[in-house]
Amino acid sequence: KYIEKTIVEPDRPAYAFGSAAHCLILEGQEQFESRYIVADGPLNPRTGTCYGRTTKAFADWLFELRESGVEPITHEEFDEIQQMAKRVREHADAGVLLSQGKAEQTIRAELHDVPCQSRIDWITENEAGNVIVDLKTCQSIQKFERDFVFFGYARQMAFYSLMYHCLLYTSPS
Repeated sequence: KYIEKTIVEPDRPAYAFGSAAHCLILEGQEQFESRYIVADGPLNPRTGTCYGRTTKAFADWLFELRESGVEPITHEEFDEIQQMAKRVREHADAGVLLSQGKAEQTIRAELHDVPCQSRIDWITENEAGNVIVDLKTCQSIQKFERDFVFFGYARQMAFYSLMYHCLLYTSPS
């Protein structure tokens, strides 16, 4: 349905924040800087502060940024994302999993004669085995269990695993 454009993912601020966090944490600073700009908005020369988010000046600024392929992240959001990245790097298990591998892997396979696609956050491939990492961001850890059920994270991981299995066992050697 996404391919046919019969459904379109809604544009939500939480998704934009999550995408920026994924980019910095999994792909690094260089990729982040190529896709995002840290700015709170255009400055009003009269007041020296940023125009409000509901103003035409802000809308024009945002349109120009997006036309150039860059998304804005506020300074507050960037500080939070940097803290998240630091905590992930410092976490013993996450640090090991993310020390080698590939970010944002797209896998295509046919399941029961249906063409499918998965975009996997991170795949660690080493002598100990292959591990799929699905980085999740959430508003609060207290709500994560609810989010886990609501967004079907277990089904997502099962689908990623099946797709990856298909890739491993149907790819030419």
